[in-house]
Amino acid sequence: MKPQAEAITRLHQQAANATIDYIKHEHSLENVVTNKDLDARIKETELKIELVKSELKRDIESVRKETAETKAELIRWVVWRWRLTDYNYYGSIIEVGRDALKFDCP
Repeated sequence: MKPQAEAITRLHQQAANATIDYIKHEHSLENVVTNKDLDARIKETELKIELVKSELKRDIESVRKETAETKAELIRWVVWRWRLTDYNYYGSIIEVGRDALKFDCP
């Protein structure tokens, strides 16, 4: 009976050890997240969001500046073309006038 009792005790001990190992693995302290950990992660995420917001604001301001510069260049070009057209128009009128003065009317 003694060997049988020893075998049962050994099996019982093995089962207990297996149960303890399972519980240690499933409920490891490494997997526990505390409120402090969550607060730190939330704070880190908030800081990342603020960083992205500031980068986005900077990018938006850069695009606005580039757009304003492009508008100014376009206006300068349109005004230049308009003056060039006027100069060509007035030049043509002057040329026609000169030709008319050269023309002798009877």
